[in-house]
Amino acid sequence: MSSKIAGALRWSLAPVVLVAAGTLLLPAQDAIAKSLQGMASVSTIALMRNLTQVAIGGAVSAFQPDSRAWPPARAPWQIMRGFTMAGTGLFFFAGVQLMPLADTIAITFVYPFIVAVLAPLVLRERLHWREAIAVGAGFGGALLIIRPGGAAFSPVAFLPLGAATCYAFYFLITRSLARAEIPVAHMQFWSAIFACLWVGIAGFAAPKFGLSSLGFSASGGLVLLVLIAMGAIGTLGHWMITHAARHVPASISAGLGYVEIVNATLLGWFIWGDFPHALVWAGIAVVISSGVWLARLQTVK
Repeated sequence: MSSKIAGALRWSLAPVVLVAAGTLLLPAQDAIAKSLQGMASVSTIALMRNLTQVAIGGAVSAFQPDSRAWPPARAPWQIMRGFTMAGTGLFFFAGVQLMPLADTIAITFVYPFIVAVLAPLVLRERLHWREAIAVGAGFGGALLIIRPGGAAFSPVAFLPLGAATCYAFYFLITRSLARAEIPVAHMQFWSAIFACLWVGIAGFAAPKFGLSSLGFSASGGLVLLVLIAMGAIGTLGHWMITHAARHVPASISAGLGYVEIVNATLLGWFIWGDFPHALVWAGIAVVISSGVWLARLQTVK
């Protein structure tokens, strides 16, 4: 293999690896959020998650001479990205506190299907039939994990479904902004600020509508430190995915995200003793296979 071809392969594979690495980090954030049930409200968890991203994004932007602080690039889209971030966090953190971690994430993973359907319409990205099969196979693996008709499909399941819808639009907006060559730190900083504003509105308004459990509350300083650590992990994971978004088509990147289910299943087993049975392991095998296939399809283009 010539050095030119080898370099091209490395260049095409590196963003895929970055997406996979970021995806593997996110279940750790989710596990921390689940462990905080009864110690911090959903709104508090979502707000601290985004405030940490604001702090990290602002610090990184300060050392980037090409990253302007004001005005935010493509402000309307940044506001909408912040809205989808807030919606994803509120729906998901509510779901993860009421459902097993793996089930919550697995239901959320209908989002690649939504992305695959909308990407050709919104981003004008062509979805090749091999990629469509790989995404569909990963979705089938997710169904094996959540087992249609089982306990995962209670009314509570609409929470991760809401998170999936928000995250699909977050993914599409991220891909659009990344292709506009907006610095990742700038994008993460401003979207997180707008997400904090949206979460703040939800947290302060919820008690007025009889949803006092969604108001802001935390049981102590140690919990806040844990929330900051959780936010740092989530920020790093999303930074990796966002940085790679300008090089990896949305449908491919979303499909690779199925790997998150595998990590969540293992964390649920080790921490809460939710030992996966045969169908779950079969779903994991399908998820891994579809992710490897998507990575292969990306490198041979």
